[in-house]
Amino acid sequence: MCEAEPVDAISSLEALAQVSVTLAGFSGLVVAFRAGSASSLETWLPRERLVFWMLVASGFSALFFSLLPLALLALALDPESVWRISSLALFAFIASALVGALLVNRRLTQAGHPSVIPRVWAVGASLALFAAMLELANALGGFASRAFGVYFLGLLLLLGMGCLTFVVFLLYPGRRSDRPGDA
Repeated sequence: MCEAEPVDAISSLEALAQVSVTLAGFSGLVVAFRAGSASSLETWLPRERLVFWMLVASGFSALFFSLLPLALLALALDPESVWRISSLALFAFIASALVGALLVNRRLTQAGHPSVIPRVWAVGASLALFAAMLELANALGGFASRAFGVYFLGLLLLLGMGCLTFVVFLLYPGRRSDRPGDA
């Protein structure tokens, strides 16, 4: 641990990493219960698969980005560089994940698989865009003395998106169809 780095930041990141692991573990349990022994990912509706992959990605990405600053601190980088590099990496991830999710959402809608909860997409995309812009500003030095706090806020928003996706996955209507195009 770098002496210049507050212990609170390290403990906060470790706690967030533990919560992220728990979210990822719960996603596995939900899939096991939802799928049952006679089902597989290929039999799910396209929207179910999208929400599942978003759930897995959000859990593991929150874990990765919770541990990234710890790895950078272990390399003896100064704290300002750690938060700037971490924020830049988080910005790149959130921005690319947002674009990818919106493109897949659009493709599914055009293919006749509209979202059954479109408001969640609007809220989620807005939060993701907000988080991405915050992280970019942090990476560019816009928050200087509050760099850890802004990075941590980005992680909390990422984890919040994971929790939102978890709830959506639990509530998502598990309708399966015998039509070949729905599988």
